[in-house]
Amino acid sequence: MERTVYKELSHELYVEREKYDELLEENRRLRRQLEQMPEPQDRVVYKEVPVERVVYKEVPVEVERVVYREAPVPAPARMVGLGLALGRLEGSTQTFIEQIIPGFAAWKSNQFQENDILVAVDQRPVDNLEMDVIRSLTIGPEDTFCTLQMMRGQRYYAVTLQRITPPTLDESNYDAAIRIAPGLIPPSV
Repeated sequence: MERTVYKELSHELYVEREKYDELLEENRRLRRQLEQMPEPQDRVVYKEVPVERVVYKEVPVEVERVVYREAPVPAPARMVGLGLALGRLEGSTQTFIEQIIPGFAAWKSNQFQENDILVAVDQRPVDNLEMDVIRSLTIGPEDTFCTLQMMRGQRYYAVTLQRITPPTLDESNYDAAIRIAPGLIPPSV
């Protein structure tokens, strides 16, 4: 019985092997045919198109005219103070108003008194700051704004001032103008 099974199996293998060989040969034949075929090329078709006529016509085109001008260079802003002479008692950290200078913003606002205490400049506390630093906080370009927080007695108040140059300089504001508005007075020749 084993022999019969072996014969049947070998016969099946033989048949399978023949089928495989046939398929392999068919594959080779198709490859050769493919290699012999010319490569596909693009087909170009030329077709004449009648042109009725060509007309050349000048068409005016609106062009925006660009003019360059030199822009005037603005003069540098004059640096101006608020018109307050500030002081500090020896050993104290509080800054107070010694004098209100006529013609400047603080004088025109009419909201300050001598001995009012300066608490902050533009929300920056001034306690423990050097006097030169406080002075530099109050000086700025002309027509800019500065807010002072002050204390009079036990009452706090805030004033926003626009830095201005006094219309005239006289003996009441000349010395202070030299200190709080550098460059306002031309150097003497």
